[in-house]
Amino acid sequence: MNRQQEVLSSETSGGLAGLAGSLMKMMSASTVFSLQQVQNTLHLFTDSRKAISEFQHTLDAISGAMIGEVNPTNQSVADKMNRTGARIINATSDAAGGAVHVATHWQPEEMTSGRKA
Repeated sequence: MNRQQEVLSSETSGGLAGLAGSLMKMMSASTVFSLQQVQNTLHLFTDSRKAISEFQHTLDAISGAMIGEVNPTNQSVADKMNRTGARIINATSDAAGGAVHVATHWQPEEMTSGRKA
């Protein structure tokens, strides 16, 4: 069995072998993600706007992936929580002089549509 067949086999097998394969993929992704975030942190010193933008994109992508796994009946709860959070941020910003505003409507397709330039 070649490497590609092994990967496909572990992805499609059920039971404990499939679970172990999924855990390994999660650990690998977490490790690479962590290293990337360390690099992004170092970019704060050279290009803070770019680093903040990349971190925001990362958080949005993770949020979009997570909400994609939520039962559709519970997605409205996440949407309500997001709107409430946006309202709090906007009210705080207004009180501080209006420097920051966020959208009060959560659109997951924006989170998963790719990096914005």
